[in-house]
Amino acid sequence: MPDARLEDARSIVSTPSGMQLGESVDFHADTVVLLGGLAMPKIGIEPVKAKELVDSICEGAEKRLIIGVCFQSIFQNQNWPGTIEFDYVIDADLTNRLLEV
Repeated sequence: MPDARLEDARSIVSTPSGMQLGESVDFHADTVVLLGGLAMPKIGIEPVKAKELVDSICEGAEKRLIIGVCFQSIFQNQNWPGTIEFDYVIDADLTNRLLEV
C-alpha cells in the first residue's frame, strides 16, 4: 500500500520478469508487516496514523500479528512501540568495521 492508502492495496505477482504489482485486493488481513521507512521523519507518517492503519487492516480478525522490520532502531527512536503493539520487531544494525584477516 503506497503512502498507507488502503484503497491502493494490490497483490504482488511472480512473473518471468520478476515480482510485479497485480490486481487490486481486499486489504483486510490478520498479519501486518510494517517497514521502518514509514517511521522516518521525512516520510511524515505518525505512529497514531500507522496504528489506525493497522487497526483497519486487522478489523474483524480473531487474532492479529504485527511485525516491524527496520534498521538502526528507527521504530524505537520514533516511539512507535508505545503506540503500536508489535508482536515482533526485526531490527538490523548497519555498523561498519574493518575486519582483520
